[in-house]
Amino acid sequence: MKTLTDAWGQVGAALLLTVGAVAAGAGPAAAATGAGEVYVGARGTDGNPCSAAAPCASLTRALGAVASGGTVHLDAGVFTGITRVPAGLTVTIAGAGSASTTLFGGLAGTVLTVPDDTKVKLVDLAVAGGLSPGYGGGILTDGDLTILRTHVSYNQAVRGGGIASDNSTTLTIIDSVIDVNTAASNYHDAAGAGIYLLSGSLSISGSTLSANRLVGRGWGTALLTFWRSSVAITNSTIAGNYGAEDTNGMALSDITQTTLRHVTVTANPSAIRGNPENTLSGTVDVAASVITGACRFMDFDDQQFSDTVVDDRSCALSGRTSTSLPGVSVEPGLTTAELQDNGGPTRTRLLPHDSPARAAVPFESGLCTGADQRGLPWRNAGTISCDAGAVQTPPDLQPSAAALDFGLHGPGDLATATLTLTNVGPEPLDLGDPTVTGDYRITEGCRHSVLAPGQGCTVLLKLRVALGGNPGTLRLDYTGAHTRSALVIPLSGTGTDVPVNLTDPGPGDVPHAGVTATADPGQWAGLQPIEYEYEWWLCDGDADNCPTLVGTGTTYTPSADQIGWALRVRVTATNPAGRREAAGSMWLVRP
Repeated sequence: MKTLTDAWGQVGAALLLTVGAVAAGAGPAAAATGAGEVYVGARGTDGNPCSAAAPCASLTRALGAVASGGTVHLDAGVFTGITRVPAGLTVTIAGAGSASTTLFGGLAGTVLTVPDDTKVKLVDLAVAGGLSPGYGGGILTDGDLTILRTHVSYNQAVRGGGIASDNSTTLTIIDSVIDVNTAASNYHDAAGAGIYLLSGSLSISGSTLSANRLVGRGWGTALLTFWRSSVAITNSTIAGNYGAEDTNGMALSDITQTTLRHVTVTANPSAIRGNPENTLSGTVDVAASVITGACRFMDFDDQQFSDTVVDDRSCALSGRTSTSLPGVSVEPGLTTAELQDNGGPTRTRLLPHDSPARAAVPFESGLCTGADQRGLPWRNAGTISCDAGAVQTPPDLQPSAAALDFGLHGPGDLATATLTLTNVGPEPLDLGDPTVTGDYRITEGCRHSVLAPGQGCTVLLKLRVALGGNPGTLRLDYTGAHTRSALVIPLSGTGTDVPVNLTDPGPGDVPHAGVTATADPGQWAGLQPIEYEYEWWLCDGDADNCPTLVGTGTTYTPSADQIGWALRVRVTATNPAGRREAAGSMWLVRP
């Protein structure tokens, strides 16, 4: 993943080339309007018809040529200009990747304006270099806007340095980055350095808001929403946003509903007078999240916290219906906003090993399904819980399998299987006594063991197979200096009475002309005893064309005139419960 500095360096390096290319282009000309797919290229001209073969040069020109419901495709490059989406248009604007395609405002105004009667989707591009004396440096939207895998950075305005809406809007942000934007004012009205939403609906998922700055007095270094807005944030990180004089990281006031699920809010410091970094007000529902750095929750109509970790420096609770906070505990260690490429489309921060947010959310809460901010599963193999915050860390005790299947066997068979457990953490783990449910028993391994980092042990299990599925579980609790968790491994093994073929029958070895071959029935499961009958078929090389039965019994001797043909063994297995047939692979007869 390229760093923000790398991406911005590319913008600066390409800017002079792009400005020259755009200036050299001809003005808008008559084109085939209403096209479903139009194209913009760094070497195109606005006199072109905006086709793939003859792209235009500017987004404005392309938006005038695309049909409502269509797509504007932007090539890799930097496209400089101020663009307003035409009224009533529904359009997707797609780049070649947020590190490759940039809409650059040239500090001349808002980069992209979305009116209230439009529906726009931005995909795989960056929005940068916007400067507005009012609302929205990067994007000003009053319509329905979705941004997907998009990077909004290095923009400035009084309100909404990155994105702003001064009217009711629907704003959806997915797998995107909003960072290094500025809200600045000499008065007490700077707001929402990353995002400013006056009213409407805001949904953020899989995204990072970081390093947004509020200059002067104001509210919301990361985002500010108020006036009957609804906010839903999931699997996202709000970190390292900063400001001075009475600022805070995330200000949500006078809202209808705020819902946070698996959100990490950390290191959003106030520079003067220790003012709160994170201010929430209205109706708030927070679950499976991490909130560190001073925070203040105030003026609630209702408040609900569950399986959420906060630090011990603040989070004073007040409001008309102040309640207790089940599952809230102290969170040490999350004091910086060092975001890294931990996989996935956005930068994140892994929890420290000693964080109480690790394994803080029980599986029964329903909050451990789906994927984290990186797109990895919330529930690790065999675990009974998941982490609070935006990212799931790997467990310290790693099983060799997430589930253990003993396979198909006949009723009464004794089946065995092994499971290896490895300590992949940084500290020794004390293992409890493993327990099982169902008709399983543990014969050896991992009882009251202490595993050093990198060390493993093996559990040997046996099952006296009964007819049917034989469900069960293996549970093992373990503790460390900063760890207390458990693995639960599903166990299964199927008992069948009617014969079931497990491996292909065959002649046992490569058949040769004049040499007697012996049939191998393959492996079968089912009620014992099982008896086998054999047929030898001659095939012409086509698996579906074995027309000639040339022998029966356990042995067969190919003749010289069968060289180059193939033999197939068909087995019929019979036991007291029934009979089944299976055909093996073809074996070429050799001299």
